[in-house]
Amino acid sequence: MDIKFDRFDQWPGYIQQAVRFIGEDAPGFLWLTTPSGSMRFDGNSFEFFSTKPFATEISNNPITEQLTDMQGRMWSGEGMALGLRQAGAPALNFKLPAGAGEARAVFLHPAVSGDSIIWLLADSALLCFHIDQGRFIRDYRNRSHDVQSLYGQPFHTAFISREGILWLGGEGGLCKYDWRNQEFRLYNLDPESATKGGEINFVQGVLGDSSRCWITTDEFGLLQFDLVGHRLLPEKIFGELERLSQRNTYSMSYDNLGRLWVGNVSDSIFVCDVDRGKIVRRIPLNGDLIHFIATDVSLGHFWRLCKPTSNRPAIIRIHNITMESDTFWVPYWQNRRHQNRIDFFAPVINDQLWFIHDTEYIEYFNPSLNLLTQKAIKLFSGITPDMSIVCNLRYDAARKVLWLMSDDSVYKLNWEQQTAETFSNPLMKPGQMNRRIHTDDLGRLWIQNMPDNVLYKFDPIRKTFARYDWSDGLPNTAVECVDMDRVGKKWCQRYPNYTFLLFDPLKIPVLSAAPPIITGIRVGSRKHPKVIGPATSNVGQIRTAHNTIQIEFTSIAFEQGRHLQFRYQLSNVDTGWVNPGDERMARYSDLPAGSYSFQVMVANREGDWHPAPAVVLIQISPPIHGQKWFRITCSILFLGLLYMTFRIWEKRRIVHYQLRQRIAEDLHHEVEWALGGISSLSASSQSDGREGELLERIEQHTLTASEKLSDLVWFLNPENDSTEQFVRHIRHYIQAQPKYSGITPVLWVDKSVKRLSIPIEKRKAFYQNFKDTLSALVSRHPFDQMEFRISAEKGQLKMEIHWEQKQQPDNKELASSQNHSIIILSDP
Repeated sequence: MDIKFDRFDQWPGYIQQAVRFIGEDAPGFLWLTTPSGSMRFDGNSFEFFSTKPFATEISNNPITEQLTDMQGRMWSGEGMALGLRQAGAPALNFKLPAGAGEARAVFLHPAVSGDSIIWLLADSALLCFHIDQGRFIRDYRNRSHDVQSLYGQPFHTAFISREGILWLGGEGGLCKYDWRNQEFRLYNLDPESATKGGEINFVQGVLGDSSRCWITTDEFGLLQFDLVGHRLLPEKIFGELERLSQRNTYSMSYDNLGRLWVGNVSDSIFVCDVDRGKIVRRIPLNGDLIHFIATDVSLGHFWRLCKPTSNRPAIIRIHNITMESDTFWVPYWQNRRHQNRIDFFAPVINDQLWFIHDTEYIEYFNPSLNLLTQKAIKLFSGITPDMSIVCNLRYDAARKVLWLMSDDSVYKLNWEQQTAETFSNPLMKPGQMNRRIHTDDLGRLWIQNMPDNVLYKFDPIRKTFARYDWSDGLPNTAVECVDMDRVGKKWCQRYPNYTFLLFDPLKIPVLSAAPPIITGIRVGSRKHPKVIGPATSNVGQIRTAHNTIQIEFTSIAFEQGRHLQFRYQLSNVDTGWVNPGDERMARYSDLPAGSYSFQVMVANREGDWHPAPAVVLIQISPPIHGQKWFRITCSILFLGLLYMTFRIWEKRRIVHYQLRQRIAEDLHHEVEWALGGISSLSASSQSDGREGELLERIEQHTLTASEKLSDLVWFLNPENDSTEQFVRHIRHYIQAQPKYSGITPVLWVDKSVKRLSIPIEKRKAFYQNFKDTLSALVSRHPFDQMEFRISAEKGQLKMEIHWEQKQQPDNKELASSQNHSIIILSDP
């Protein structure tokens, strides 16, 4: 049994600190304690909590250094030994292997071994102890050079999750051991020689022994590698096979007699009897450069493509028993725009061949019938003329399906009808390109994608793509894959610097997705205090008046957490399911008031959707200004304010009316007095005979009555309520007076008067005072010049009247003039 370690050093959110404790909470999240806080892991990303109480999140008991198995035997870690205590029997101690350190945890792993094996975690090793055999049967060391370990740092804690995954924590961080998916594993042949720039050319399993494989390299020729101990075997080159050293060997394959055929890019093909360690046949290449060698799946013939000095490529068939060779020259096709070359050469069955010629044509060759058929790729219906560059060709002989791959799509070709069905990979990221394609025994396609070294599995029946990357055990994106090919039942990816990776695609499990979980709801800028339950996906109803909502969700999957697919939908907003991509959250803004139902679903990497969605019911209340009670209250307040305004206006109108009525009555009395005086003068004129004097007095009373009547009309007009109109009325009155001894009065009005507001009764009093003062001045004081100045002072209307009065003494030479002034205020 192999082992796969994943070291968590490049996962999103992971903090590079020592792991002191590992546990699992009720919903299934993995929790880690570090010196600075706790981390929560859902299989996709880590979330750090600096002050979160870790102990309250753990529902499982931590693994201790002592346990009792199903037979009642008590096992304990005692320093550098494993102790056994059972009733009626002496105590036993089993010494740990040298260099493993001290025991840290002892536990059962029923998902792997049932009750027959005890697992023990030591400082720098994970050990398996077989109870019946009484010895350690597995010793998984934490090697410093192993890129999928803790780099030699000691382990301190262990935990088994509900999925049966073993989590190890120590000074180097967090490490995961997966007992189910053991197929991605990177092997480094010689880390010390990594800087020499060497490269593995081909990997081939050893017949009948899955623990070893053959390797050809540029510098060391043919080597053997121990897949269990992860080391080069000392007998890597023996006997006559030493002749393969330093020969730049390239490809290998077995024939039906168990002989190993080793291809060399420069001069020969060697046929080796590996049991006797001898080279039984050397087939010279006559200076031709071999491109690749392949084996017919039914007849066992070997095919190689050579590049002769002429421009015509040749395909050479070698019979695996007689070792005789046949050469088939590929015809030269006219109107070639490129060099005459063959790419993606693939023997399939009964000596039938498929290959791509000059990246423009697909050709089928049957040497038995000497039949060569050529079809242009662009003429297949379903392939657009502007298709991307052709990358690879693969024929599935078991299902008789021909696959063509471009740098961004996969095409299923129907050779007879010359049609193509296109499959585009929705999981590809910008900048990624397909490079190689292979089919496994189930008919599924495995597509190598660069430059991120990603594998995509395509299921032709379900028409779904699944992604595998560094989180599944593949090397990270900094390591560029050189080639990918099959090695028996396993497949091999080769990398520079003597590194290769083996995996069996049929053993990679298809895991169902766990139910989706709502992990957080943010309303506006505030996180909603909704508690997420461990067993239910419906978190209830949320009532809020805020129309901006962010919902975070996830699904716990430690094996495929990065490759889960999500979709969500908000009722009455989204017309269909929304794909969030890599994000695990949904954002909505400017939502109108109403009831909503948010659903989120999750699928595994194969596209199988979990039947039960997570549901959140959201009730968005209208804002305060949209509430019914608010509208009614505002309507009542508005009507009340309107009524109060009307009442105030009505009260002011009545006051103004009463004031105007009082002014009108005063002026009416004055006019009535003036008219009464005229009537009495008319009656007295008939008795005393002073007609001339009486007519003059009647005229004076008539003018006064006319003036009073004019003032009455002016003050009663509402358009004359402003101070500006009042000043204009004063101006008109001054200008209407007869000239005083030929002198025209001058009137100055300050700008501040326009902003002054004076009640009507004060304006009337001011006007009457002004008229009386002016009449008195005109009747009593002769003047040579008169000037009026109107201004605003402390909220009052102020008028200054200036005049110049001349003195007329008896002696005209002593004549002089004096300046006089008087001030009239609106509020004396």
